[in-house]
Amino acid sequence: MVEVFEKCLVIGLSLMLAASIYPPILNIISRICDSVSYDQLNILAKEVDRLIKLSRASKGVYSLSYIVSKDFNMFFEGSVLKIFYGGRVAYVGVYDFDIIVDDLRKGGDFVRILVIGEDSSVVVVIEDAV
Repeated sequence: MVEVFEKCLVIGLSLMLAASIYPPILNIISRICDSVSYDQLNILAKEVDRLIKLSRASKGVYSLSYIVSKDFNMFFEGSVLKIFYGGRVAYVGVYDFDIIVDDLRKGGDFVRILVIGEDSSVVVVIEDAV
């Protein structure tokens, strides 16, 4: 019984390590659990909000890697930053400075979100992760 448990533990840890190192495995796992829950979307929105506030304060560059489907979009309208993802909308935050969203994706599911703080605005770049 202990041997079976040890083998399962080793296999599970190996899969987790492989998934964290190799993005295509993450994409396969993403397709298995393709639907995005409301909680996952809120967690993503809070993380983007945290990076925006951090980059605005320090004028630095911060990144976040995430697995998304093709329908992931981010818009800044009327001082509100919104994320549209999986048929749902999440409000990231309301800001008194300009946020420029630049989507440079070419088709990948694994994206990197770069948040760049500048003097008068924050630039959010969505690009394919390599």
